[in-house]
Amino acid sequence: MAVNPVSRLPADNNGVLLSLAAPSVNGSQTVTGSLVFGINTEANNSPGNANFLAVSSTGAFTTSFGGAVYTSYLSSTASANFLYSSTLITCADYVAYYCPSGAQAESATLIDTNSVSSSAITFNVNNADLDFTNFHFAALPGLTAIQASSTAPIIWGLPFFFGRSVYVLFSGQVVSSVTGPAIGF
Repeated sequence: MAVNPVSRLPADNNGVLLSLAAPSVNGSQTVTGSLVFGINTEANNSPGNANFLAVSSTGAFTTSFGGAVYTSYLSSTASANFLYSSTLITCADYVAYYCPSGAQAESATLIDTNSVSSSAITFNVNNADLDFTNFHFAALPGLTAIQASSTAPIIWGLPFFFGRSVYVLFSGQVVSSVTGPAIGF
């Protein structure tokens, strides 16, 4: 089992904070951001009013979206959000993605593993056929890929992180009365 190297640091080792700027709704070539070690251990990693959600040992939590509940995960390495929707339009050219006529606002509720705490979020689903015409853009905040079935998990990818400070609290650590593993934003 791999161990996160941050947990082995002598200080600021209870978790990490990933903060990425929000690109324009149509995307951008780059975004700026920071990865900060520790949560609530220094002036630059205070969680402020972030809401923390307990997650399973594998990082799973649930999401209520479109009238259904899905197992869910955060992944800053996924280039898109991956979800199933029976109402969003599929792209003509890039058939693995959604293509509403314009940026479509959606909402979901993220729920911790204990069903005690939740956070409502809003996000955009952009037209991927149009997104990919900007081939020099690497930051596409509304890029949403299709999950194969209604039983597949939602993967909140890089678009989820844009414009947010996301905290990952390690197992056994405590912040804001929440014991990790947990996520906060």
